[in-house]
Amino acid sequence: IPTLAEHWITLLKSIPEHDLAHLGLISSLLYRFKTKEPTLYEQIKTIGIDSYSKLILGTRTKPYEAALKPCNEIQSSIDIETFKTKVYPILNRSLLRNPEIIIEAVPSLLSNLQFDLSYTANELAKLLAPPLISKTESLEASALASFRALAKQISNGETTISIVQYLFNILNGTDSSVNKLSVISQRENVLSAIGTLSRSPSTNISQDDILKLFEKYFYPIIQQEVHEGLICHMLQQMSGWCSRLTTHDQTLTEFFKKGLDQKNSIHCLK
Repeated sequence: IPTLAEHWITLLKSIPEHDLAHLGLISSLLYRFKTKEPTLYEQIKTIGIDSYSKLILGTRTKPYEAALKPCNEIQSSIDIETFKTKVYPILNRSLLRNPEIIIEAVPSLLSNLQFDLSYTANELAKLLAPPLISKTESLEASALASFRALAKQISNGETTISIVQYLFNILNGTDSSVNKLSVISQRENVLSAIGTLSRSPSTNISQDDILKLFEKYFYPIIQQEVHEGLICHMLQQMSGWCSRLTTHDQTLTEFFKKGLDQKNSIHCLK
């Protein structure tokens, strides 16, 4: 006699087209089978990933928010090979064609993946950059949350630095793949994404790498900027990178000292 759980699996397999309501049931079964029933877990995992990819990532109509919440178990069941072959192609296509439909689902997906994303992080950053500077508040917020989640999944320091350089090129208007920034909020979003990358778990980012970022990007941009609110935001994001330094740097000290000595700076800037 099949167990109740086995009955549910048989039922799910018999349904030709799953809908969003089934995702919660699938997640519940994954949670139940995770440690005790590996064979059943693999069966329901395949159903879950296929359904999630189609209903959430590949949809042409925006999924309702309540449908996103119970997907954590499905997302964490995705292994790297399945991500490469099944999930990422759909994610890539949807972010290119209609990011406004699926962008809210991206932060939780990236947060719940159980493997290193260094190998594809540069590609993901390029997919997330357009919604980050879209001038649509909800779209920008989800894109920034996606960068925040992505940063925590990158263990390779070279990859982290490469994404930071890419974002600075957007900020400076030297990257031809996106439109030049025309409003303050766009620049704030890009700077915030740069700041989130300072919290990457990458252990092979050297002190020299960080100081080169300061010298090539942070120092000149801050010194040339005239909008004091934006300067404050730049310094705030820079502080995240400063926290990774373990040795004293005289150039950095002089930079801050010079800023404090400027008589025309407002109090909050100092």
